[in-house]
Amino acid sequence: MTKTSVIDRLKEACERDGDIAFRADYSGRNMYGSACVGIVGGRAACQRLIAEVIATAGQDMLDATPGDPTFSEFYALVKDLMGFASDSMGRDAILYFPAVQTEVADASAVCS
Repeated sequence: MTKTSVIDRLKEACERDGDIAFRADYSGRNMYGSACVGIVGGRAACQRLIAEVIATAGQDMLDATPGDPTFSEFYALVKDLMGFASDSMGRDAILYFPAVQTEVADASAVCS
């Protein structure tokens, strides 16, 4: 699955959830100004959202027809999502995905 697919899946999941915000412009520790996507909310809720995104992508792969995402693309999505890092944001946390870098540099990329 492409970087765009990972971003789209996370955005859609955040929109459905309502309690977790999507960020397209987070620069975490040791990223030296590079930006990546992240999700903001309670740590357990964010981890649940990641699990739901993986489960949905897995189901999509099982229901696939020729031309749909392959196992290797599914594996890449899982690897990107499970490679998250986290920072505290007050009562919430941000789980961010350094492997899913973006070029967005303004705060208007925040969806909540």
